[in-house]
Formats: sequence, C-alpha cells, structure tokens
Amino acid sequence: MATVRDYVLGTDQWNEWLTWNTRHKPGRGRFGSFEWMQVLSWICWLLWNARCKYLFDGATTTHKDILQRCLHHLMEYTSHQKLKHKIFCLDLEEEEYWTPPPSNSVRIDVDGSVKTNSQAACGGTIRNNGGEWITGFTRYIGVGSVIEAELEAIKTGLEIGRGLGYGKIQLYIDSIEAFNILMRDGMNGHPLQSLVNEVRELIYANWDVEISYTSRETIRCADYMAKMGHQTTYQTMLVPSTPHFCRQIIAEDEKHY
Repeated sequence: MATVRDYVLGTDQWNEWLTWNTRHKPGRGRFGSFEWMQVLSWICWLLWNARCKYLFDGATTTHKDILQRCLHHLMEYTSHQKLKHKIFCLDLEEEEYWTPPPSNSVRIDVDGSVKTNSQAACGGTIRNNGGEWITGFTRYIGVGSVIEAELEAIKTGLEIGRGLGYGKIQLYIDSIEAFNILMRDGMNGHPLQSLVNEVRELIYANWDVEISYTSRETIRCADYMAKMGHQTTYQTMLVPSTPHFCRQIIAEDEKHY
C-alpha cells in the first residue's frame, strides 16, 4: 500500500479504478470467484506498473486495460507443475478430431480468409454439445491482413454467441498468432490495437469464455464459412441451415464422439 500511496495515488489510473469500483459490484461477475484481497493486490501492482510506464515511457494505460490484465493474471493456475490459464487453453497436443463442448456450453469455431488481392472475410459455426448445427455466420471485411481477419472472426463469433444468449462458450481458432496477440501485454502503438481491445473486452466480459488453439483440419466448417464471406456484404450474415459441405463434415465428426 505504501507503493500505491507514493507512486499511484492521485493518478488518472487510480481515479479511474476508484470510479469503476464504486459504480460496480466487483464481488459479482468474473471477480466474484476470487478473494478480494487477491484482486486488490493485483490491481495495486498493475496500477504501479502503469504509473512507471507512464513516467519512463510516456505510455498510457486505461482502467479497462488494468481490469483485463488483473483477470488474466487471476486466471492463471498451476497443474502438474505446469502454468495454465482458465481462458486461454494452449494444449501442445492438439485435438485429433472435432470434440463437442460440455452439456452447458456451445462450441464456436472461427476462421479468417484472405485472398491474394488482400480481400479479407471471416466466418464460423456454432454447435451444441451433441455436435448439432445451431448457426453458421459469414462476414466480408474488405482489404485486410490475415491476422486482422482472424481477430475479426473471433470478435464476430463472440458477438453472435452473446447475442444469442449463451453464457458459456468454447471458442476454437487455428491461428497461433491471434491466440498469442490476445494474451500479450504492451499493445500500445500496434496497428490493430483498437480491434484487439474490442476482442479482449468481449473475452473478459461477465460470462464464461474459453479460447483454444486447434488445427484447421478440425474446424473445416469454419474455414468453409470464412471463404463464403467473400461472396457476402460487409454485414454479418447468419446461416441457420447447415450447408451441404458441412453436413458431410458433421457426419464424419459424429464417428469420433
């Protein structure tokens, strides 16, 4: 607390944190499963860290950044002497086949697609614990990079999942770069910083989200939907009926669970 008193009190970051803390109920939602002193300890350290970055590098940190980083650290845990995370699940042993989510969750597979002329699109699928098709979605992005298309796919998938009222989601991507960029600190000045912040805000909202890395082979339907996005407009289009191509893949998936 002495560190906070000497280096943080009176700063914009501290004032923003106090304002958020008094207007919300931090004992509920994502913070509710942690001891409040544990939360406060991380917040104080992150505020001090933000203050140092401002003093020495001129880098600014918002209260949302601090809250998201706090949750990120709180959700780290150790299993069998290995550091793991409750949101970002990077298993070195990739799933060999498509696996259904738990009974109280839905699985969202997303992918991006970029043509040689840099025209980008994204798409994905939402399926239940029985492997059944809930909906697909496609979206044309315009000129963009591969990583931008992957991040837009994640954002779009989470927005649709939340819009449909799902509270527990397992989201799968095949881009290790997108996976890493969402976990990384120090995004100041990155050309996709605004998009990354929007995706992180969805990830750390008051619901249960797990993001896992997998191979493209297991999310072929999402790859198909992403390529379909090149034929649509900028508006996100839902596909409630299973495309013929995806019916064949789903039938193959069913043989393995």
